[in-house]
Amino acid sequence: MAWSWEGIEFTCEFAFGDAPLAASYTYTDVSDQVRYVPSIFRGKTSELDELAPGTCTILLDNRARQFDPDHSSSPYYPDVVPMVPVRLSATFNSVTYVVFSGFVLGWRQVELESGTDQYVEVSCVDGTRFMRNGQLGNSAYEIEVLKDSPTHYWTLQDVTEEGDSAADVGSSPVTASTLAIGAIDLDTFAPIEPSFEVVETPFPQGGAKAIRDGMLSTSSTGGGAPVAIEFWLRMYPGFIVRQQAYAYVSVNVGGSNTRLQMSAGDSSETGTWSLFYSSEANNQSLSTGFSGPTVQVGLQHVVLYVSGSSLYLRVNGREVWSDTVDGFDLGAASEGAQLVAYRWGDTVSSPAVSHFAVYDTLPSTDRFDEHWRVGLHAHGRSRFASSTEFGGERIDRVLDELGWPSGRRSIDRGDTRQARYFPAGEDAIGYIRHIEAGERGLFCFDVDGNARFIDRSALALSTSVATFSDDGAAGAIKYADVQRDGNHVNTITNVATVSYSSTGAITRRDATSRAAYGDSHTFIDAPTIPNGKTASAAAEYALRLGKDPASRIPLIVAPMRVRDASTGQATDNEADKLLALEIGDIVTVERTPGGVGSQVVKRLIVQGIQHEIAPEQWFVTLHLSPAPPAADDVPYLQLGDATYGRLGAAYANALIY
Repeated sequence: MAWSWEGIEFTCEFAFGDAPLAASYTYTDVSDQVRYVPSIFRGKTSELDELAPGTCTILLDNRARQFDPDHSSSPYYPDVVPMVPVRLSATFNSVTYVVFSGFVLGWRQVELESGTDQYVEVSCVDGTRFMRNGQLGNSAYEIEVLKDSPTHYWTLQDVTEEGDSAADVGSSPVTASTLAIGAIDLDTFAPIEPSFEVVETPFPQGGAKAIRDGMLSTSSTGGGAPVAIEFWLRMYPGFIVRQQAYAYVSVNVGGSNTRLQMSAGDSSETGTWSLFYSSEANNQSLSTGFSGPTVQVGLQHVVLYVSGSSLYLRVNGREVWSDTVDGFDLGAASEGAQLVAYRWGDTVSSPAVSHFAVYDTLPSTDRFDEHWRVGLHAHGRSRFASSTEFGGERIDRVLDELGWPSGRRSIDRGDTRQARYFPAGEDAIGYIRHIEAGERGLFCFDVDGNARFIDRSALALSTSVATFSDDGAAGAIKYADVQRDGNHVNTITNVATVSYSSTGAITRRDATSRAAYGDSHTFIDAPTIPNGKTASAAAEYALRLGKDPASRIPLIVAPMRVRDASTGQATDNEADKLLALEIGDIVTVERTPGGVGSQVVKRLIVQGIQHEIAPEQWFVTLHLSPAPPAADDVPYLQLGDATYGRLGAAYANALIY
């Protein structure tokens, strides 16, 4: 028999044995062992707060030690461990509402001294914990490459000192026992400079490392000819100065009888790309008549691939060379892949190489170009991209980097294009906070455990899902307490400064509001806003919403049941509406303080939801912030709409921004 409260029945489920980041869960119902659910909290207490992990506490009967991790006879053993997925639901009038989804932090064992009773206090958190603990910036490129399942992939981020071995993280990795790694010559060691992240490179702060002199070589890649080789290369100024002073990088695929070789940089003064292949029947140099550009100084993304009987060389998202090669076939005789880099002479720096991948199944050129774009701008696409990421798309990229399942997301596209921004060492929630600030959207985890992002268009165009009122109107939710702030000057924004990209900040002012109330300054830190034009629009939007004084209702408390003053009878207080409320919902609060004068009506966004459950009463507390004016009050421009999609004096449709 499940635990219930005044006709509301709880269902408690754990996904024992399932990984927290699994695509789906298989739940076990333990509702008949639930004693009490004292509290649930999700979201945040104000729009200015950073999203904190949602929490839930569940008390379970444990007299049979079924929830004791040390009890090997438990039906759940050995899976009574932290981070077990959990789901809590409440059923009212035959409709079931999920009220919390998350993960177990711990199973606190409680045993009364008399030994007559045992229970376990289960502390739970929602997915926000992964956001707060997940560090970003070091793996966006790697994640993008692994989507295409390279057979072998040496990131070379684990090479830090002479004699280090490099790990293969590909789909068919070469193990250390079959991979011969040469020593690194630290006398000419040329790391890629650590300041590149914001500007151009895919490598993490502090350290992509150069490789050379056969450091990466193997007699066996696992069999089968690779059809593509991909890596990043940096050539330094002066690498083609003269014959005895030049840098050189070479890739060799195959064995002694069947071989494909590509080199960048040579002893000539032109610094050309050179290609060569050999087989049992044929040796052919492909560098003669090469029509592509010379090797460039700086960072380059290089792809050499085979398609049919043709070879292609692609550099920085552009095909620079292709040719049909008679009799070309690496076939099963392929014995290995080598990547070597040299410095010859004392007047140049050695080339730096990183992220070397070998493929035996050919990705599309679009995918290789996406690798290049993500590599250049790990969190933001370059000016060469066909389109620029919006806020929701950037959040998706962050979730990808953390490994959050794609099926457990509800992410709006967003309304603001995102600047290049490299979040080295920053946690995911901090980064998403920047996106929220620029978007004026809302990120949270919903009751089903999905990562959810609501963009500002959706917030502005949303209609109210519930009304809280003190006038006893039919269908309205009655409330027991309300916090109402008067027209405090701190609620006014008449000077708005928006920091954007990596270049600066822009300030906008409302002269009328400043003259009436003095300066009231708001600072918006939005480094993912790409330019001053967008930053200016964001500042103007902040002024539009905040230049006039307005009272606020930051909090409201509603009981799940109310008592009739005349009869004392407890009745349902629109429990179905209270149970269905979600973070990001728009609600309406109506209040006539002291029953005097006109009614105050506020349109508000739910920022946080708190349940406090006691035997005698269940209170639902909503943490609220002002919502944008409703579309009926401010006719926002909506593309494609017969009325709201028109501009001109007769149609005063406003840009959301």
